[in-house]
This record gives sequence, C-alpha cells and structure tokens, in this order.
Amino acid sequence: MDTKFLKILVIDDNPSNLLSIKALINDLFLYAEVFTTTDGMEGIRIAKEEDPTAIFLDIFMPKMNGFEVCQKIKEDEQLSIIPVVFVTALETDREARIKALQVGAEGFLAKPIDELELVAKVKSMVKIKNANQYHRAEKERLNILVQERTQELEIELEKRRKAENTLLGLNIQLQQNQTAMLNLMDDMQNEIENRKRLESELESSLKNEKRQTFELELLLEGAKSILQDREFNLTAKKNFDLLKKITGAASGYVVLLNNQNPSKDLAYFKSDNMPFDIKNNIPLNPDSLKSVVLNTNKIIYENDFMHSHLGKSLPKDHVALRNALYSPLIMEGKSVGLICLINKAEDFNENDVRTAEAFSNLTTLALDNWKSREKLADSEELFRSTILQSNDGIVIADSEFRIIEWNIAQTQIFGYTADEMQGKTLWEFQYINLPEELRTEENFLQIKHKWLTIMDESVENKESLLSVIKEIEIQTKHNLRKTIQVSSFAIRLPGKTLYGSFTRDITDQKYTERMKDSFINMVSHELRTPLASIKGSIDLLMQLQETNFTKEQSLILDICKKNTDRLCTFVNHVLDFQKLKNKSIDLNIAKINLRKLLKDVYSLMLVPAKEKNIQLELDIKQNLPKIECDHDSIYRLMINLVSNGISFTEKGSVSISCKYISAIQAVEICVSDTGIGIQQDDIKKLFASFSQITSSNYSRPGSSGLGLAISKEIVERHHGKIWVESTINEGTSFFVVLPLTQG
Repeated sequence: MDTKFLKILVIDDNPSNLLSIKALINDLFLYAEVFTTTDGMEGIRIAKEEDPTAIFLDIFMPKMNGFEVCQKIKEDEQLSIIPVVFVTALETDREARIKALQVGAEGFLAKPIDELELVAKVKSMVKIKNANQYHRAEKERLNILVQERTQELEIELEKRRKAENTLLGLNIQLQQNQTAMLNLMDDMQNEIENRKRLESELESSLKNEKRQTFELELLLEGAKSILQDREFNLTAKKNFDLLKKITGAASGYVVLLNNQNPSKDLAYFKSDNMPFDIKNNIPLNPDSLKSVVLNTNKIIYENDFMHSHLGKSLPKDHVALRNALYSPLIMEGKSVGLICLINKAEDFNENDVRTAEAFSNLTTLALDNWKSREKLADSEELFRSTILQSNDGIVIADSEFRIIEWNIAQTQIFGYTADEMQGKTLWEFQYINLPEELRTEENFLQIKHKWLTIMDESVENKESLLSVIKEIEIQTKHNLRKTIQVSSFAIRLPGKTLYGSFTRDITDQKYTERMKDSFINMVSHELRTPLASIKGSIDLLMQLQETNFTKEQSLILDICKKNTDRLCTFVNHVLDFQKLKNKSIDLNIAKINLRKLLKDVYSLMLVPAKEKNIQLELDIKQNLPKIECDHDSIYRLMINLVSNGISFTEKGSVSISCKYISAIQAVEICVSDTGIGIQQDDIKKLFASFSQITSSNYSRPGSSGLGLAISKEIVERHHGKIWVESTINEGTSFFVVLPLTQG
C-alpha cells in the first residue's frame, strides 16, 4: 500500500491531542486522510466503515480504555489486520507495554510525538497492513486450494470405492455362477418333480380362481339386491341364500337384536324345509356362541358342535348340529345382529370366514339403507305436511326456478291452484300477480333478472341468500287487490339449490293500520286546538298565581301545567310520527357538518347530565366528512338518543362517538351508556310505535312510547340503519349508520 493514499484513525479522549496529531500527519503525508474520535466504540465503528491503514490509540480514556478498544479490534475478523499503535507519555511503563502487546498492539508512539518517529512508525504500519492483507489473501487462496484438492480426492476416493464394489460384485457373481453350475445338475434332477408340483398348484389355483369368480358374482348379486329391494327382509333373505350356497351350509338364520328387550330378537329363519320368516322369540343365552360373537364383534365357528360344551348345554330334543358359524352384523362399532350358518357337510374354514364377513357387511349395509330410507321418508312426509299445513303461503322451485311445491295457503292468497302453477318459473308467477297496470315487458325483464342474479350468487356460494322482508301489492287470479309480505330463500342440497318464498297476506292488517293511523291523526288534530287553548289559559293563570292563589291552588295549577305540557308533547310526537311514516314531511336535504351538529348536541345535553352527576363524553374521529341529510331531523334524533341514555343511567357515563366507514361510504354514530340495560326479548319491541318496555324497566312514566319509533323513521327516511346492543346492568349502545349521500 502506497503512503500516498493513507487512512489514519486517531482515538484520544483529548481533543487537543487529536488536532495536533491530525495536523502533524497532514503535514508529513500530503494525501493522508485522518479520522478522529474521542470515543472507543465510535472508533471501532469508523474502522469498520473506512478500513484505515493504521489506528493510533490513546491508553487512558474514560468510557473504554485503549486496551479494551484494541482487544475488540483484534477479536473482530474484519478489523484484526489493521495495525494498532499506542500513543502514550508513559514510555517507561513496562506493565502497560506488556499489556498492550498482549491485546495485539503492533507498536508504540511516545508523547510528545517526534516527526521522524511518526513517519517511520506510519511506514512500518503500512508494511504491516500490507503484510496482513497479503497473509489473509494467501490464507484464503490456500483454503480454496485445499477445498478444491479435498473435493478432487473425495471424487477419486469415490471412484475407487465404486471400482472396489464393482470388483466385489463381480467376484460374488462369479461365486454365485459357480454355485449355480454346481447346483445345475440337482436342479435338472428336480425339474420333473417341480413341473408336477406346478401342475398341481396350477390346477388348485384355477379351482380357487373359479371359486373366487363364483363368490364375486354372488357378492355382486347381493350388492344389486341392496339397490333393488326396498324391504330389508327381502335383501337379507337373498344374501343369506347366496352365502349358504357358497359355503354349502344346510341351514341357518339371520338375527337382529331387539335393544328394548334383549331376550326377544327378530330372526329370519331358513333351512331345507323351513320358509324364511320373522320370529320374535329367540332367547339369547349368555353362555352361547352367539352371545360370544355379539360381545366380541368377531366371526367364530365350531366344527364339533355337539361334543363342545355348547352342544352339551342344548335341550335333549334339540336337532343335532354338526357344526356352526356365527358372523356379526356390525354397525357403528356395535353388533346389531348376526348371521348363523349350520350343518355344513365339510368343516368350516377361513375361506368361509372371509365370505361370511363380506356378506355380513352387505347385510349391514342393507339394514343401514333400510333405516335411512325410513328416516328419509318420515322426514319428507314431515316436510311436506309442514308446507301443506302452514298458515303462510310457501312456494318452492327447482334449480331452474320452476315451481315444484305450492301449498294450500298460497292458493288461498293468490287464487291459483298447485296444478295451475306447477312448472311455471318464479318470475312468471311473480309477474302474473302484479297489478294490471304494472304488467309491462320492462317489469317482467326486471323480475327475471332479479331471480337470475340470486341463482348466480348461489353458484358462487354466497353466505346468505335470504332477502329482506318486502311488502308488495298484488292482483289475484280473481282480480282482488291484496297487500302481501314476501321473503325469498334458498335451500342448499348436494349438487343443487332450491329457491322459493314465504308469503303472508297482510291486507287486513294494513287496513287496520290505516284505520288506526287515521283515527290517531284525527284525535291528535282534534286535541291540538283545545289543548292550545287550555295551555294558554293555564299560562295566563300562572302569571297571576303569586297574588291571587293560595298555596294549594298554586300546586294544583302547577300539576295542571305539567300534565298539559306532557299531553301537548305527546300529541306533537304522534303527529310528527304520522307525518314521517306517511312521508308527508319533506326533508330539507343539504350537506352539513356532522361534527358541529354533534358538538351542539353535546353542549345542550351537558346540563341534564351534570344534574344527574353523569359524565358526558364526545369522541369524533378526525377524518369525518360532510354528509347529506336533514339537519333538524338528525339533530332531533341525536337529542332523543342522548336524552334516553341520560334518563336510564343512574351512575357512570354516556358517550357519543362518530366515525367514517369508507368501505360503505357512510358514517356510524354510537350513543352508549352504562345504565340499566335492556333484555334481549325486549329489544325487538324497542322501535315499535306506542311501545313501553316494562320488563326491562326501560320506560319512563308519561312517555309517549314514540321517541325511538320516530328515531327509526328519521333514520330510514335517510336510507340508513339503526340498531341496539345491550347487556342487563352493564349498559346499552344505539348505533346509527347514515350514507354520505342521499341519491
């Protein structure tokens, strides 16, 4: 390395020393680049980044002394080749010099620094650095050469090993050939005997193959009977006859356990002279072979039955049994019955066991199919009875939307019989029941498109295919106008989806509601004028009460005023609710600052909250955009929700929060309290008009029961959604979602 391009790192806790050494080096070496630092760890970092030619290091430094810095440099593989020179005024300190050499220092430089010594020291360090770099490069080169030579030796060794294995294999093969030659004469002598044995085995194999083919044919016949015969006893009889034919047994029976009375099983008998029939009086002897089979789920046979302990336990007049085989019918890991084979001319063997197991499995499958068909038939009958006897109209269509079920209630609503609607599509059914003025080609195409969209969604495996409940006007077959409530649904079955709808005739209900609304509207309007007069008169009397009335009269007058005010509020709520419900109030839709509206509500409700010692909280997210809505309606909605929260909270807090939901382009407002909560059964009644939830104590004396109903109407007029979540004695949260625009 040329001294013309030097990099020197100086580490000293004294800045003056750093400046003097740097100046001295720059004077002596014109192109030298000097790095300085007062901290040992910083010096190590600079050394890693700059790879200096030499490091001049002070011994005594506060945080990390020179010995520690030098030791860390020499322990680092990257930095270890950089020469380190200790700069010290303690030239005669023998212990310091020994310690410096122990941690790896290459030299020392005494203070004050002599220029000639510095030049000599730098040049020697350059040589040391060059030598260290050369040694490192040589070491790396030698490592590479060693690795290459090692690989060559390994390859050569592997070749030699393969050659040795080849020679060894050839030697073994030669020995084998010699042995084969020696045995050739013996083999030739045994050839004739082997051929005779092979011919015998071939004959036996052909015989076994013929038997297996015969068994497979009968097994296939038994399997077909499962599909063809709907009654279990027919399938059991056929399989038993096939098994008896294969094994050569003279007789036997099939038993199904009676779980309700184990001493009375159901048995299907078959023998040479007995018909296949059902018996109900088959006692289960706990010591019998049958009992052992049912308890162990294993096939057991006995070839000397009469001389066994089981044969000796038979009654004297019992027919003689030469042998017997019992095979259990296993379903879900338990024995539900068994097949018994009796009096085979030869002994039962393991082939009979395998055959009996196969036919037992077929019989069990037949039993399972029989029970499944019975359950399916019961289920279908229950399903069909439910549809036919339902008070609601039910129509079901196949995967192509053609009607396959049409119940009596559906006929009563629409006038069309099941035969008339059978095979028609759902969009045809919906179209012909439209009022006459709406039966246009455009409406027909819209209805068809809606049902085809539902079909596409079902193919894509959407989670929910149940539509919201809709109220529509129809014209029946007999030209009657009706109002119905309809909800569509889908039934997923393996490989297909069925579609349909529930229909409820609400014509009378809607008429009753209109009559009720008309009556309420009339009463409210009739009450409004006299109430205004009464309220005005009471207000006039209240102005005179201080001078002209006794204390008791003033109290009565105050009660009259409060009840009159409450009645006026109730009448106004009723009228407002009717107007909202009938859409007779036009909303003044404009872009509003929802943040400001919520702050106004918060400010207004602080007073009643403080009166009850309840903390009112407001949390509005920063990215809240402006929304299109009727300012006064939303303001009234929020006042109502916050007022309810304060009213039904005795201690704790009521919080108002609002956030922007970008995914649906809407804002969500939440009013939460730590109050009494609402029971789950009462939540569905909460938004009903004139509703008082008494079971949850969620009501106020004198309340109209219209506050939340009005709130719901306001939200729905804004195409939004309102719902509530509540836990008893923990609190209630009302959620309102409003779209950003009212398109």
